[in-house]
Amino acid sequence: MPLDPPPPRRLRDLATDLAVERQRLEALIASLERLSQRWQSEGADAERVDAADRAGAESRHS
Repeated sequence: MPLDPPPPRRLRDLATDLAVERQRLEALIASLERLSQRWQSEGADAERVDAADRAGAESRHS
């Protein structure tokens, strides 16, 4: 027994729901990308501080 296609109004509702979900997902992806960039930047800053601390410790022990 073949399934009847949903009525056109229901298809429009589904298309609208999908468009809204796509926008939400795109916003979430953009937010995660910004967060990732910030973490990478903070990680690079922390590495520079660690390197400076190590260099300072080495110079004090010399």
